[in-house]
Amino acid sequence: MALDGWMLTSYHEKTLEFEKTEPKQLKFAVSFFPDYVAGISTPPEKLEKMWEFAEMDGWQHITGNYHTQVFYNENPGCMPLHTDAVVQLENYDSIIQKQYVKRWKLCAVLSGGVFVGFMALLAAALIKYLSTKYITFWLYSLIGIARILPIYTFGECIFNIVKMSKYKKWHKKAQQTAKDDNNFIPLRANNFTDKINAGISIGVMIGLVMQLFSFIWLSSFAKTAVEYMLNNPTAGQ
Repeated sequence: MALDGWMLTSYHEKTLEFEKTEPKQLKFAVSFFPDYVAGISTPPEKLEKMWEFAEMDGWQHITGNYHTQVFYNENPGCMPLHTDAVVQLENYDSIIQKQYVKRWKLCAVLSGGVFVGFMALLAAALIKYLSTKYITFWLYSLIGIARILPIYTFGECIFNIVKMSKYKKWHKKAQQTAKDDNNFIPLRANNFTDKINAGISIGVMIGLVMQLFSFIWLSSFAKTAVEYMLNNPTAGQ
């Protein structure tokens, strides 16, 4: 974009802003600083010092977004902004741990807990049925929910465990590369699977809420009738 006469002025999470300028061959760099959120908190002194040292090497600070800082240098053959890939990886890892890994762990634990809890309730209701041979409205409701909830929660638990596993695998490889080659390997995000998972989650939540309200509605005036029909299937014939 700089070669075409467009200079980066602002970086947002999903968009970049440019302004028309003289075409130049520039070198850009991205820095990660976990203790500073651009536009929200005040830059700490050590970050401002880092900007000063970077400027001494020709690196000009352009803009920032969240924990990410963007620089440019008019000398394409200049030294990299980060000469220590290990430090860069540590900063990057600190950000990902705060923003994503904790969330993945929480989602895995919650979804796994809901799965185990629901299956325990269903098992208890089934054991009671085996001893009484009477289908209660509670068992009927659980069986209805069992068509969606356990499959979703189990899948969600596995999905987040896989994400943590992939991150751990990437971090091990990135750490070795940083130590051996002084080269930083950024994490590649898989937005496609995240969007699919978000869509499935929204659909499941809507389905469960609708199902829950239908069971509440039925139990308020037709609980006895439903149980009678379930336990006497030929009664209506």
